[in-house]
Amino acid sequence: LFPFIVVVWRQIQVSCRAYAPLRAGQRLGSLTVLRDGEAVARLPLICAADAPADPKEALSFWEQLRRAWYEAQKYTAPNYGRAAVG
Repeated sequence: LFPFIVVVWRQIQVSCRAYAPLRAGQRLGSLTVLRDGEAVARLPLICAADAPADPKEALSFWEQLRRAWYEAQKYTAPNYGRAAVG
């Protein structure tokens, strides 16, 4: 039916862990579509709606520490302060 085979892959890159509360329009990462190993499209992953924090969610000390660690990593990453690609 088709004279050739095209291999299409998708690659999702998330810039950081996202925790509620999230704001509508907040960028969470990107989706890259690869065809035969070459990027043919790159789309941002955007939060579609507000996601408020659940006040009933009680976080353990270790979960609070883990979230604080990931938040701190955003500001010490090698690409901090650079414009996002894609």
